[in-house]
Amino acid sequence: MKIVCFYVGSKSELSGKIAKKFLLTNNVLAVTPMATANSFDKVINAVLGITDYLCWGVIIYSGIIWMFGNRTQSIERLIGGSSGYLIIRHAKDIQEFLKGL
Repeated sequence: MKIVCFYVGSKSELSGKIAKKFLLTNNVLAVTPMATANSFDKVINAVLGITDYLCWGVIIYSGIIWMFGNRTQSIERLIGGSSGYLIIRHAKDIQEFLKGL
């Protein structure tokens, strides 16, 4: 991750040996983290991996509810979990579709 710092003041202040003193003089305007595409892909892959495990959990939980006789509630949870999983997996496609409207 890159950190970009915009500063206000002369460049001679940057050549000082103590960065802490520069930061305390209120010359820093904004510090913004800029994520690269590679780190963004890592985050998305981690989120999709977590989503896979959550989907398995919902299916297992739905099966347990079905096993104890609550079939209506089980089907509701299964449909909700499946719909949520499909929305998460196809988020980019949905975004592109909505852009085209």
